[in-house]
Amino acid sequence: PGSHPLGCPRLRRAYLCARVQALSIVALKLGATVITMTNSAADRGSSRRHDAVRVMSLIDLTDLNDARTPDALADLVDCALKSGVPAVCVWPEFVARVASLLDADADRGSCLIAAVVNFPAGGTDIEAVTVETSDALAAGADEIDLVLPYRAYSSGNVGVARSMVERIADVVHESVGRSGRPAELKVILETGELTDDAAVRGAARLAVDAGADFIKT
Repeated sequence: PGSHPLGCPRLRRAYLCARVQALSIVALKLGATVITMTNSAADRGSSRRHDAVRVMSLIDLTDLNDARTPDALADLVDCALKSGVPAVCVWPEFVARVASLLDADADRGSCLIAAVVNFPAGGTDIEAVTVETSDALAAGADEIDLVLPYRAYSSGNVGVARSMVERIADVVHESVGRSGRPAELKVILETGELTDDAAVRGAARLAVDAGADFIKT
């Protein structure tokens, strides 16, 4: 454990999951940069630490559990600062608490704060999600992770899905995050709920065209 490239058990588990996925990447050709990873016998030992650092630089350390205690949030921030992940992701109501924890530990560095909205149901109430997004940004969120209204999209109501992303993109892109940089929008497509590859491509294209800065599975 003392020589492991990651700083805590939570991240060791995240790294293992991310590495398994990264070894069989299938990329949507949407102009994104694809990070490739090797898995040859020769590379396995020498690149392990390098791969770990690369993976950690691309993920959010997330706590969306039902039992969200102050101690759990403090542990999340501590683990993030130890390990150098770019962001922590929490429910909107905990953004302010995480911001205060990061402020109190500013001498150890910092990371961005991401907040999920329209999560996990992916509903169609645009006004409610707009309020949720505005509150999270006002509390200090740097990034908003919006769940696409995937049921509406899958049933053919593409207009509602597009309107949701466009509205939230407008709110996000008018804001500056706690970090001082322009806030960004990530759209969660819920690809496991979409019917086939064509639906995934369509949802991805919709999100990007409607203003998403990033898309997620």
